[in-house]
Amino acid sequence: MVEHSTTVSEELFPPMNRPTLWGQRYASVSVTDDGTPRALVRNTRITLWFVAETRRLSAHAGCNTTMFDADLVGDILDARAPCSTLMACSPESEGQDLWLIEFLTRGPTFAVSEDGLVLTNNRTWIAFERVRDPEPESVGSWRFAPEPVGARGSFW
Repeated sequence: MVEHSTTVSEELFPPMNRPTLWGQRYASVSVTDDGTPRALVRNTRITLWFVAETRRLSAHAGCNTTMFDADLVGDILDARAPCSTLMACSPESEGQDLWLIEFLTRGPTFAVSEDGLVLTNNRTWIAFERVRDPEPESVGSWRFAPEPVGARGSFW
């Protein structure tokens, strides 16, 4: 269980006034590692969708889509049990997928505003802009069946 403490995010957006992540989509605008810009695979962005009806997180880093069970605990994103599509992608794209899965499952902290989101583990910072498009009517209309990461051994 993740412990809760008062944070900058809560000071700026007290829990009663903080914008919700659920039902929102975000697209990356910058990524830094140890203060240095991290280049993403060409023509890719990291996208996140906090699916309101299932309380799951959908993440895409340019190749596969990964779904996580997710909770927001204070200012910590608790993403776990990743399940992913199995597209054939370049080694660079697959590596970027794995990097994002590892980042998201290690409990990054978040700060959210009306227009954006920042996720960090104090080494890596990912800044996102809010994507203002309507949420699809139903997740059940998706035509893929995510498979648990590692279900068939090391398929990455």
